[in-house]
Amino acid sequence: FELYYQPIVHARAGGLRGPALEVFVRLEGENGQPSVPPAEFIRAAERYRLMPHVDRWVVQTVLSALGRGGLKLPAGRRVAINISAVTLEPLVDDNKDVFDQAKEFIAGYSLLEVKTLAEAVEWAKRCPNPFEGGESEVEIRQVFEAEDFGDEFTPEMREKERQLREKAASQRH
Repeated sequence: FELYYQPIVHARAGGLRGPALEVFVRLEGENGQPSVPPAEFIRAAERYRLMPHVDRWVVQTVLSALGRGGLKLPAGRRVAINISAVTLEPLVDDNKDVFDQAKEFIAGYSLLEVKTLAEAVEWAKRCPNPFEGGESEVEIRQVFEAEDFGDEFTPEMREKERQLREKAASQRH
């Protein structure tokens, strides 16, 4: 794997707020270029439940670089790491320790079921600021359902999802 860093510049604040960098992971080929398109690589890694391992490597590598000074951020700025929904799935035993070394660095997340983007924005406006007196950021992303994937979501995958949903429902009670 290879990590790439993309600068994030806040359009209205001259780049002085929010994350300074976003981290991307790529599966690098022999010629130094991605061996497969990133979306294809991530889709396959999620399908075969490898994303928790990839995400763990990304988080550990970024935190290590920050710790040894190999990655420097401007004062008050952060680094953004996109974590797969598969990794965040609490039902997978292997995922329980993914962020142990980084608990104070990792932001929380919420999933809201809304009908429109405008409704999601209204919820985000009411989200409390976890950094009293400081800045925080709320990111809105669309989450896809199984039906959104059509025939690519095989009967085997549908059965696995049904089992996970049953397990999640039984753990809530």
